[in-house]
Amino acid sequence: ADLRKNSDVLIGAFDNPWSLVLLSQLRYHVRLDPVTQDEWIEDAYHPGKREWSGNGRLQFSDSSTDFALITRYNSPDTGKWILAIGGLGMHGTEAAGELISSTTLLKLLPRNIVDNDRNFQLVIRTVVINGHTGPPQIVASYVW
Repeated sequence: ADLRKNSDVLIGAFDNPWSLVLLSQLRYHVRLDPVTQDEWIEDAYHPGKREWSGNGRLQFSDSSTDFALITRYNSPDTGKWILAIGGLGMHGTEAAGELISSTTLLKLLPRNIVDNDRNFQLVIRTVVINGHTGPPQIVASYVW
């Protein structure tokens, strides 16, 4: 009932049950292998590919790559707009948050998603060096 009152902002991927439920049927969504604990962002159009994967357990001193999803859509389940950001790990979530909150970085958004009436998803990549999150890079987008 709370999600039907207003538009909502969801932060987190695996640790946010609302994100897991509401985004699970969209083109891009997070996946977790229960046996290996591998995490990835799945493209429903290419479910066998795991090019956007990570372990989500990077520590502050680690160096690696992290990925995140940014989703804005009018949810048929709630009847309201939802903005969701969530990374495979904390660095991905941080990079996604930086992208949507920086007027300079918002200029990186593809032109076809600037229209406020469009649903979209972005896959974000960030390089993590010695525990520091690098700038967000858009590696895929989908608009409907």
